[in-house]
Amino acid sequence: MTESFLPAQAFEITQLMHDLAHLPETEVDPHKYIRRTSFSIMMTATYGRRVPTWDHQDVQHMIKGREILGKVSKPGTFIEDEIPVLGKLPYCLQSSRGWAAQLAIPVHAAKMRLWKILREQQFADVAPACFGRELMMSDSMGHGLTEEDGAWIASGMSEFNGISPRSTDQEAGLVEVGTETSTITLTNLMLYLATYPKVQERALAELSDVVSDTRMPRFEDVEHLPYIRACVKEILRLHPIPTWGLKHYTDGEVSYKGTVIPKGTVVLGNTWAIHYDPSRYPNPTAFNPEHYLAHNKYAAEYAAMGDPLQRDHYAFGAGRRICPGARLAENTLNLALANLVWCFRIEPPSSEAQMDLSDEAWEDTAFRPPKPFKVRLVPRSEERLRVGDQTWAKAREEGYTLRGVRINEEGAEIR
Repeated sequence: MTESFLPAQAFEITQLMHDLAHLPETEVDPHKYIRRTSFSIMMTATYGRRVPTWDHQDVQHMIKGREILGKVSKPGTFIEDEIPVLGKLPYCLQSSRGWAAQLAIPVHAAKMRLWKILREQQFADVAPACFGRELMMSDSMGHGLTEEDGAWIASGMSEFNGISPRSTDQEAGLVEVGTETSTITLTNLMLYLATYPKVQERALAELSDVVSDTRMPRFEDVEHLPYIRACVKEILRLHPIPTWGLKHYTDGEVSYKGTVIPKGTVVLGNTWAIHYDPSRYPNPTAFNPEHYLAHNKYAAEYAAMGDPLQRDHYAFGAGRRICPGARLAENTLNLALANLVWCFRIEPPSSEAQMDLSDEAWEDTAFRPPKPFKVRLVPRSEERLRVGDQTWAKAREEGYTLRGVRINEEGAEIR
């Protein structure tokens, strides 16, 4: 299943390299270009809609939703989360209820907009093959799921803390969670690569043994790039998203080491403490991909092992329910990083500048993205620029096939 999305990932990453190579400015904030790439991958898979440019209307709706997410994800935003007994009061007496309901309106409207567009396409028998269409036509829609449920599952945050009376948790839908996690992780990688030039040099040396100047890195190269994969695992260790990992919920009373955990309790693994344990990771705050040179499997494969000490990291969660998109995310990150290192030397914006890796360099939200920063992207060679241009021109002309559907520059071709 995961491999079926590789053509979309390769297409979007090829455009990302082209876009970054042809920017007029020499100092670049890479965030929006990476976000477009991640968002387009998820939108194509979920709704059959590509996002070719940053000013696309779907992007603007997404940005508005992300701003609201940033507001509500900070601990202490809703007093009912800090003092749970207040959440049992009648709605009219919950002080956060009115504000939360207002925040929900534009987010809900954005999710329903995409769902209604797809529903209209389905009625006209021109809906592209995508996850949203499969969900729309599944038995689930006839057994309890409403149109609103379908829209939230497919493309948005299913429930904000304090907005829905049915949940005390905060979960993200396919498009938003897939976009946010990949965008932040790849942006963090660029920040660290600009800070650690020796890591770049080693990654480039590895790439040079596998990929020549005559073509861009492909997915089939990744298995031969253990250091590139280790870089991805190391950034996921340093900056798991969200910072607390995935939440679990006790559906019955649990006794653990003499402590009784009541039914209905939200349980969190302390991902941050695990990832910064000096007994496992000497000098844990440093970016050191060598931590993972012996970990050549997907994170999901390590998660399935019985011994937790065999795990590479816990960024995708723990227990029986880890992130279902872990493989998809690793494929995107591995291929994107390989192409970035092949195409560019990533440097601080000036020879005197130093990249900020202090605690103040990241936003104080649940997903903790880096604050805006700039880097210099120096092309490796004129030959590689030319190859990148040719590869993107061919990709635009030919498109690709995603799960039996032809995708062109604008999105899924209508049958």
